[in-house]
Amino acid sequence: MIISSVNLDSPNLWDPDVQRTVDNFREKLRRWRLSFCPTCLRIHPFYQIRQTVECGHCAGQRRKGKISKYGADNDMDPGVVCSSGPMI
Repeated sequence: MIISSVNLDSPNLWDPDVQRTVDNFREKLRRWRLSFCPTCLRIHPFYQIRQTVECGHCAGQRRKGKISKYGADNDMDPGVVCSSGPMI
């Protein structure tokens, strides 16, 4: 069985309208980046034009003067956590 590869950049693969749509999508996709939020320690996507350090949740909480629910500054201590399983 021979599998031939398809060149997705080939100008003859689609008609020009479809190729233009695909090229526009690829260009928009190239503008997205991943960033590490130093507050909640999660990875989040952002559009390159709106590059931020914090994720949207943490930045919004900070603007409101609140502490992020997911950050270390929240310092939540759930206390003793009970399980429904047998105690060992």
